[in-house]
Amino acid sequence: ASETDAFYFNLTDQQIEDMQLDRELAHAVFTENEIASLVYDKIIEESGIEVSDEESQMTTFYDLYFPFYQVASNGDVSEIPDEEKEEEHDRAVEAYDQLTNPNKGQGATGAETLIQALADSYSLKDSGFQTMSPGEIVDVYGADIAEDISKLEDGSYSLVTESEYGYHIFYLKAKTDRVATDARKAEILKNRRNVYLEGIFTKWQSDMDSTFLYENDVDQDVYQKIKF
Repeated sequence: ASETDAFYFNLTDQQIEDMQLDRELAHAVFTENEIASLVYDKIIEESGIEVSDEESQMTTFYDLYFPFYQVASNGDVSEIPDEEKEEEHDRAVEAYDQLTNPNKGQGATGAETLIQALADSYSLKDSGFQTMSPGEIVDVYGADIAEDISKLEDGSYSLVTESEYGYHIFYLKAKTDRVATDARKAEILKNRRNVYLEGIFTKWQSDMDSTFLYENDVDQDVYQKIKF
């Protein structure tokens, strides 16, 4: 009743008239919504649907990237010559040496700060942090590199690694990024619950009215006017 009153008595007379609403109807709607919420919670509780960290895992890493490609002023992309690839390899090895022996280079500092400083000093504008699922890492870098990244410990670096795109040094910030993993888990859980509920509601609908057809029995013109 308190929620009904908080809603109803804050409406203007014009709003009440436009919605053709009275307190009793408002209370009935709030009551039905509460019942629907309780039914939803009960169905979800009994479904036993769960999502593990393993299947929702998101990994955050830094890709210090020395590319094999150059972009011309007109936007054309071309592969650099082999001798320039060798120079990029030498630069990558030099950067790795500074990362693993910071006192020889830019001074001891935090790993994240150091690798980003090296990206700046080598003008590696396509370097940066990435947050991906294991499947996404495979899609972007290939299975072998994905496996190498998965074997790193948090806070550690890969060796200089060659891909079809260039040379990389990977810094693993978090094999399981807690925030990103929880967000992906919530999304997977939401989708699975929706599929499950759709099956439940379809069965209920069939039990109550086996002749019901959404396309025929729902006024589509009216439905399109509903704004969420």
